Amino acid sequence: MDSIFALVIILTFVIVVIVIQRRNSSTKTNPTQAHVVLNNMLEECQQLCDRAYEEQKMPEVSLPFQIKKGEKGYIKDRVDFHEQRSKSVSTRGGGAIRVAKGIYLGGSQGTSRSVPEMRMIDQGNIFFTNQRILFIGENAVKEYPLKRIISISTAKDGFWIASEGKQKRQFFKTYHNPMLWDLVLRMHNEYINPTLPPPLAKWLFMGIFGLPC
Repeated sequence: MDSIFALVIILTFVIVVIVIQRRNSSTKTNPTQAHVVLNNMLEECQQLCDRAYEEQKMPEVSLPFQIKKGEKGYIKDRVDFHEQRSKSVSTRGGGAIRVAKGIYLGGSQGTSRSVPEMRMIDQGNIFFTNQRILFIGENAVKEYPLKRIISISTAKDGFWIASEGKQKRQFFKTYHNPMLWDLVLRMHNEYINPTLPPPLAKWLFMGIFGLPC
């Protein structure tokens, strides 16, 4: 299991390096602030992969709450919690003629329709452990068991969580690096359920870095 996990970390590191190289090759002489931020996030992901490979386990962080048996912390961050809500939009009618107080003739009636919008619901701290993602907000606490998480999708300023039992994805705007959440979920899942043959991992790693197989 340890050797498979190490090879998975190597592959993840390789992917991060490739992405960084492609981003760097497309960046102009004077990179924009967005390029600088993106490269910093990618480098942090690479450092996480390096550390996990060296220590042969996921790097851990301290957790400021009562943990469950065997629970270990991987990431923590400050976030704004957003959720999709419905907003009523009304369209006024026109062309009516007022014939008396409160009485109009002709014209068209106004209409009302519901449109979705993202709305900030809460603020707080969020934690990624080997068992769950836990959001501790100022108004509520939300828990996402890892076995029920379908996916984590990264955005430029946060990440979406799609989870079983919830019809809508939920968005967390982070104050740090949103890429880490998707990366750590993939690394954790591969460690729990290895799917990569060790010879393939070795061949890919050696080939990318020009080392003899």
